[in-house]
Amino acid sequence: MEEEDYREYMGLRVYRNGKIGRWTGKRWKEVNNATNTKINGKTYMQKRIVMAAFNPQFDISDPELHVLHIDHNKKNKAFENLRVQTLEEREAIWAEAELRGEVRSVISEMIFKIEGIKLDEIVTLPDGSKYRIIRCV
Repeated sequence: MEEEDYREYMGLRVYRNGKIGRWTGKRWKEVNNATNTKINGKTYMQKRIVMAAFNPQFDISDPELHVLHIDHNKKNKAFENLRVQTLEEREAIWAEAELRGEVRSVISEMIFKIEGIKLDEIVTLPDGSKYRIIRCV
């Protein structure tokens, strides 16, 4: 791996450009550019690892803290391209979108039967209406 600004974090070498290295016993080897990386048996999103390595105030295990890509390119995990969004900020953005009529919140037993739907995901129905999944019942 190329030498540049990096931090050691939970046994990994995390580079400012978003790359992550793992010690193989002989050398540092780059972790593939997938979305997730395991640390001590727990899987973390790579963008959360980069944020935690370079921002000591960021709690990697806090599910209410979201890490967003500033340029909306999910492959660009450089620290300078990431920002933290709190749950309160996220809810305020959703509330504004709902007030503008862009998204309607819905609680539905049926929609959660659809495999692969996650909380806070926007689902577009065949009629074009958009719903934000806010709770699983």
